[in-house]
Amino acid sequence: FGLAIFAFISVVMEKGYRRELPGCQDQIAGMPEVLECDAVSGDSDSVIKVAARDQNAPSRFLMGRLLRLPGVDSLRSSMCLDEIKCTAAQTLSG
Repeated sequence: FGLAIFAFISVVMEKGYRRELPGCQDQIAGMPEVLECDAVSGDSDSVIKVAARDQNAPSRFLMGRLLRLPGVDSLRSSMCLDEIKCTAAQTLSG
């Protein structure tokens, strides 16, 4: 793909839209830029990992797509500076 930039985006839903969260997450999961989408505890409702071709692409994705989803109250993004470990293998023991 030639994708070199990764961003992690925390999504907070408006309080009145919390019941709409599953539908919003389904829309997010269908976006090709999204590599991962997880429901989380804490201040955010979801955390998304997105891939981008350049440093401006995450901003376009945030402003042009995510903020337009019904019920999204706020977003917080962090750019990945260096990937320390990336694996899908799970080695949990006993």
